[in-house]
Amino acid sequence: MTSRRWLFTTIAALAALLLAGRVLAGWYVDYQWYAAHDGGRLWLARAADYLLLRGGAFVLATLFAFANLLAVRQSVRSLRLPRRVGNLEFSEEVSAQILTGAALILAIIIGVALSLPHEEWMSVDLMRHGQPFGETDPYFRLDLGTWMYHIPLEASVHLWAMVALVGMTLLVVFLYALTPSLRWEQGRLYVSGHVRRHLFLLGSVLLLLLGWGYRLDAFGLLHEGTGPLGALSAVDHRVAIPSNLLLALIAVAAAMLVAWAGWIGQVRVAFFTITVMLLATLTVRQIVPAVAGRFVTAADVEAQEQSYRGIRNGYTRRAFGVDEVEHVTAGEVRLTFADAVRGTSLWDGEALRRLIGTPRQGVRPNGSMGWEAQDGRLVAFMMEQPVGAESATADPAWGIARVAADVTDDRGAAVSREHPELPDAQSIRGVLIHDSAATYYVLADTGSAVAGRSLRSFVDRLAHAWALQNPSLLRRRIGEPPLRVVLRRNVRERVRALYPFFEQETRVTPLVWRDSVYWVVHLYAASDWYPLSSEFQFGDVEVRYLHHAAVALVNARSGRTTAVPMPKAGPMAASWIARFPELFADAATLDADLLARVPPAVDGAWLVAQALSQAGMRGEYDARGHLPVQVTDSVFARAGMAPFFDRTSGKLALAIPILEPTDEVRGILVAAGGYSPAIRWQRQEPAGPKWSRIVTDLHAVADSLRTVLRGSRPVSGPVRLIPTASSTVAVQTHYLVRPDGTMQVLLAALRQGDSVSVGRTLMEAAGIPEPVAVEEPLTPEDFRRRVEALYESMREAMRRADWAGIGSAYEALGRLLRSARQP
Repeated sequence: MTSRRWLFTTIAALAALLLAGRVLAGWYVDYQWYAAHDGGRLWLARAADYLLLRGGAFVLATLFAFANLLAVRQSVRSLRLPRRVGNLEFSEEVSAQILTGAALILAIIIGVALSLPHEEWMSVDLMRHGQPFGETDPYFRLDLGTWMYHIPLEASVHLWAMVALVGMTLLVVFLYALTPSLRWEQGRLYVSGHVRRHLFLLGSVLLLLLGWGYRLDAFGLLHEGTGPLGALSAVDHRVAIPSNLLLALIAVAAAMLVAWAGWIGQVRVAFFTITVMLLATLTVRQIVPAVAGRFVTAADVEAQEQSYRGIRNGYTRRAFGVDEVEHVTAGEVRLTFADAVRGTSLWDGEALRRLIGTPRQGVRPNGSMGWEAQDGRLVAFMMEQPVGAESATADPAWGIARVAADVTDDRGAAVSREHPELPDAQSIRGVLIHDSAATYYVLADTGSAVAGRSLRSFVDRLAHAWALQNPSLLRRRIGEPPLRVVLRRNVRERVRALYPFFEQETRVTPLVWRDSVYWVVHLYAASDWYPLSSEFQFGDVEVRYLHHAAVALVNARSGRTTAVPMPKAGPMAASWIARFPELFADAATLDADLLARVPPAVDGAWLVAQALSQAGMRGEYDARGHLPVQVTDSVFARAGMAPFFDRTSGKLALAIPILEPTDEVRGILVAAGGYSPAIRWQRQEPAGPKWSRIVTDLHAVADSLRTVLRGSRPVSGPVRLIPTASSTVAVQTHYLVRPDGTMQVLLAALRQGDSVSVGRTLMEAAGIPEPVAVEEPLTPEDFRRRVEALYESMREAMRRADWAGIGSAYEALGRLLRSARQP
């Protein structure tokens, strides 16, 4: 028996050692990854916040559990367990020290279980280092930073305390039921004085937590009131908030009375107090608002609620950055009708995605579709990841499928384009970080070009082999270059690890610049705790506050990740930027051409448009507007909006119409891309035509096509508005779906004023000359710019010892010199 026990003990100790070693190795590898990406301080700060949060929860839960278990232990006079030695049976009394030790061990287990669920380390960090907003709410006079930083953690702690109390109470009752102190005897429940005092003390703690909850409920009315669309109402302000605060005070007084009455044995007084508390809760929260509402409601309800709606609209505008939107008139827009039509995509996003995003033999699309402007013309492209035999090579070539978005050939098909700045116009090599990467990658990297941990030392090889469960990482042959491990190769996972305090946009967009590919992810500071603001859906979460915080740029080859903060990121984002400045890059240190190619923030622009439609611009008291509902074919139900080239800003932009409650076009929100993206609001004065009339006029083109196609059903894309200096132009493209699922353009319809014109392209419909699809001769300025770009690519490749990159840039320079025609 002794040898078997020693064997089991040894196996258990070895298993615990292996498990602990893997945990420690995982921590070491994780820290080294953060350190390689300038995130070492983030890792340490998160660890410190977790230590404060979970450590504090563990201490409180353990002390509370041990106090209750020790109280149960005091009611146990003796505990005897049956023992057997040979044929002799007897009972052995368990010592008091063992019982106390068992209570301590059980309390520690409970403390560990209650401390693990806590994940609010960011709230802890914001409480310690968050910048104040410098603005208070009008009712509680709390800084908005308190609402964003403190109250979320307070609500989470309150919920945790309620769960801990209820769970501990059930455990205490169960343990007392195992003792003679709590039993059912002769048709009645017998409770000893010790148990009575203990249970009433737990009841008083419950009353204190209820009072805490009433206080939080008073705060919650500023988030979700009883007015229309969850707005704070006059009844909430004058009745519900004071009632909840009064209930909180009553609950505190009742808790002290119950504790005193239960301790001295006044059971009736304690039960009477609890009954009065329950009746007060029912009366104050259910009856009082209904009765008092008649006295606080004015005769003109609409006028009374107007002030509350005004406050809600003001906070909604600040919460979503509407106050930062530039208000322009049609005369201030420098976008002429001809330039607007030339810069508008003929193809809708879904049509192009079906064309260039359909998996083909040997390749599959990766990431979202990218857009860029080339000489004022729109080009759409998508990265193509090699699959099959080609993907098994050491450095597979990724394809770049590019098409002109503003023209079509005679058969209605898209026109392919090539990138003028790539060493190889059709492909690019060295893509390690992408949107569908699922595992780590090991490569020989003598020049440290790739951001990752080098396995030079035995400690690094051992830690990575242990954490990744890959013993082959331990081997290192003499003369071989050191290995480098690339972890978190998925773009979203990498960005989430380095910027966990920001919400990501739903798109991972490629950006091709010089000889490199960058993945672009827009980041937002978001919260659901901003008071008095409307609530909107952002991805999978509900938000009451959202500001465009930064743009994350991930180099697909090296994996180096940085974020460029927005100039007006808001206090919440500014807190994180000041906390971890090494994770962010100053825009002045980056190439302006790279930043100018950053695509517009689609999700953020749509949220600003929704907030603007509800709250209006500052100083404008408009009725609640809405965004248009597209009546189009089902294939465009989830289509992304195609951008246009905005010559006013010189960047790609989105145009989002906002309608009046009566369906007229109130105006157009234009969100430009690039660094420091500008959003402007172009209001229609007077209001434009009805949206339903625009849709009907453009859809009439599709009805006329049905008679020509003889049975084939045309597919209509979504209606898009183009803002111009003179008027608003509506366009819609009609397609024919091919058997393989791709589309070809049938006609483009353009509505200006009350007239609708059609053509093979938008420019033909507008009577504007078509652009020439071939490349024009290089001007001296373009020739010099491309030569400088290739030389810079060669210098960057030399700095990271990328010999393949040097050779590709050199060959591209040779092709440029041979083909360039200078005037």
